[in-house]
Amino acid sequence: MKVIRRGPELHQTRWETQPSILDRLVVGKKREQPGFYRRMFDEDFSQLFNLRQSSNNKCFEVKSNDSALTERLLNSTSDRHTAHKLDDKIRDLVETVARTLIRFGTSYCFVQDDGEGSPIRLVFFPSTGMITAFGALLQWVPKDIENPSNPNGATGSREIRIIDQSRVMRFVLPKPIERMLSAQNRILAALDKHDLSTATLQSQVSSAHADGAMLFDMSVWEQQREKALFRATRDTGWNGRDRGSPERSDFFDCHRLIRFRRNQLILRDDILDQAGRELTRIGASIHPDYSISIAAANGQPSITCLNSLEAKLSAEEVSFNEIIDYCLRC
Repeated sequence: MKVIRRGPELHQTRWETQPSILDRLVVGKKREQPGFYRRMFDEDFSQLFNLRQSSNNKCFEVKSNDSALTERLLNSTSDRHTAHKLDDKIRDLVETVARTLIRFGTSYCFVQDDGEGSPIRLVFFPSTGMITAFGALLQWVPKDIENPSNPNGATGSREIRIIDQSRVMRFVLPKPIERMLSAQNRILAALDKHDLSTATLQSQVSSAHADGAMLFDMSVWEQQREKALFRATRDTGWNGRDRGSPERSDFFDCHRLIRFRRNQLILRDDILDQAGRELTRIGASIHPDYSISIAAANGQPSITCLNSLEAKLSAEEVSFNEIIDYCLRC
């Protein structure tokens, strides 16, 4: 094992067939693949913006004291379309961070700067194996089955890299969202583990049941699974992609849609706030007085408006279509 001061490993390490106990202790848990329900939720919750938004709509309000450095940091170019290009870059940044935060709880981005006024590249790298200890940022790089730097294809050695924090942006999941997702994901994992289907419950032909009829009532299992799913997702508001159910009213669905969208906006606003602080810290190493703040533009969905819609829905003063249209806006 080597301890070196070096830039982070930017690609997912290809492990040995049988990773060591030490490797599993550090990164093994995070490398586990999520189940069916967890994957669906992660995909839905990370879609913080409406894919059908108009290109004429401004999504973000960016304030900085050095527009040229801001364009470098976000790898944009200065022309008459700068505002829209910054919007696109910020949107890509927020969506990438959101996907990683929802899966791992932390997100890391390496700042590649070649200097001399060249564009700065923001490269996201796996958060598995990242450790913060004694004020230092460390990366555990497991023993690799392939070492690209070795022409003979020898196995790469295990490394602990000491990372220069001035070149790394770090994002964390807000604590309320983290607690909410942790509680929900434990139940979703249990549902995936004990998932039953008609194929797995086919009865075998025997002397007692010559027709091979199934004695297990699948409808009972489906009802109980649906109840468990909606109880697990009560706080997040996720509907499990079940668009229609005779047991659910439009009133119920709209209440959950508001709750789900509000949680997304909490995450969006927190990521934007963190992005402003991290970009300010990175930019200050180039321009000491540099500062930048990023927020949702006026006219974009806000938590305040969602709270108002929820109150109107409880008082039956707003239509279901109005709620759906607002929640699906960029």
